[in-house]
Amino acid sequence: MFVSDLVTTGRLPEDVLRNADELWAAWLAGASDRHEYLKAIEASGFRTIAVMAEGLFPLAEANNLLKGRIVSIQVKGTK
Repeated sequence: MFVSDLVTTGRLPEDVLRNADELWAAWLAGASDRHEYLKAIEASGFRTIAVMAEGLFPLAEANNLLKGRIVSIQVKGTK
């Protein structure tokens, strides 16, 4: 499996979650933390999991409340 997704760098503050639609989009309120995301892949039966690329998401960096909190991640997993 190879997947590219956006994840958070920890739990987002409540004020950010309350204003998710205004700040970004509705998906932000349900976005997974990086660590939780990788654990979910492992729990799905993938044994070899590698982060192939990772970086701050440029569009989120333009917003002070989201700066440093949204990461683009590419993960490879094999069973």
